[in-house]
Amino acid sequence: RSEGTERALKIRADADKEKQIILSKAYESSQKIKGEGEARAIKIYAEAYQKDIKFYELIRTL
Repeated sequence: RSEGTERALKIRADADKEKQIILSKAYESSQKIKGEGEARAIKIYAEAYQKDIKFYELIRTL
């Protein structure tokens, strides 16, 4: 019985470790995507500002 309990604990520990690795990779990926999106938004705002300052100011108030 103690062997079964010990094995179950190891399986759970391995699963928890794998879960943390998966979550870490997912978070890293999401932060990269978020950063790329923010960079793209900044570029769009800069282009809008260069083309029409009043339009840019209107967009920023929305």
